[in-house]
Amino acid sequence: MKRKNPEGTGRLARLYREALQYMDAQKAAGVPFLDRIKGLDQVLRSAWPQGREWHYLCEQCNDTGLVVSVCRKGARCNGISTRTDSPGQQPGKYRRLCALNPNSDYEHDYSAPCWCAAGGRWRQKPPSTDDGTNVGKSKPKPWSRAGR
Repeated sequence: MKRKNPEGTGRLARLYREALQYMDAQKAAGVPFLDRIKGLDQVLRSAWPQGREWHYLCEQCNDTGLVVSVCRKGARCNGISTRTDSPGQQPGKYRRLCALNPNSDYEHDYSAPCWCAAGGRWRQKPPSTDDGTNVGKSKPKPWSRAGR
């Protein structure tokens, strides 16, 4: 099969097309498939644009902002693990299974905000101190002059 190199293609695209043409010639010559693929891999790796080595800014949360942990016997979480309504308990009130029975074999995954900058979006914000008394009132502009 004859492959065409369109004008205006980049270096990587040209090398890829040339490597495919070479693979076609190898196929016609009876070279095994795995050997042809190894050759293609070498050509692409040599021509692939080199960038910086990737690394996470925060290894603890992998830059997601959440640290995922497992709540298990001996290392319990501090949150509500499962919602259960039990007899003698008001409906809508939920038990903290982890706190009620810390020695049980019950396990579950949970996440907590990370200490890094990415974890900031997951942390609880303090409640607003605005009591609503300033609704509809405009703030004076620093560039305006009184008495004009």
